[in-house]
Amino acid sequence: MPAVSSARLLVAVLTLSLVSCGVGPGTGSSSGDAADAGPTGDPIVSFGNAGPSETHVETPDNAPVDVIFGVQGGWHVWGSVRIQNMDPQGMYARYELTANNAVAGDSSGRNMPLRQVSPGVYEAVGLTMFLADGVDPRGWADDTPLHVKATFRDRRNKEVVVERDWLATCCETQR
Repeated sequence: MPAVSSARLLVAVLTLSLVSCGVGPGTGSSSGDAADAGPTGDPIVSFGNAGPSETHVETPDNAPVDVIFGVQGGWHVWGSVRIQNMDPQGMYARYELTANNAVAGDSSGRNMPLRQVSPGVYEAVGLTMFLADGVDPRGWADDTPLHVKATFRDRRNKEVVVERDWLATCCETQR
């Protein structure tokens, strides 16, 4: 009987171990299987204005929102989101803010950590929507219209765009 190299033996043992654990061809775990298709149905997104220690609540159009002066010397508005029927892993968020007919802020997009609040329902609070450098809301009148466009996309490229017209009230300090 020919000698079996230790490398071949290791490969054979690992292959058998992976197949017996349900990993590999024909085991239902490949990325193309229906089980890995992610949440089904149309995305449901609730968008709000909750800070880091607050509870998410939908914030409708024409609701007052505070513009906050942060601890690092910049201005921002808090955002919060609750999602259903989207993959919570690798969730991406981008925000665009417009006030007084000018761009007031634009995030380049970033990953957004979500926590599960019930089966299939995830949320994030305390999302920082920064105003652009040089934008000083202290000159804004109270209830300045603030248009917010928020784009949420999961790792499977399921995307939802939410737009709100809030009334910015200036100015609070970091809460």
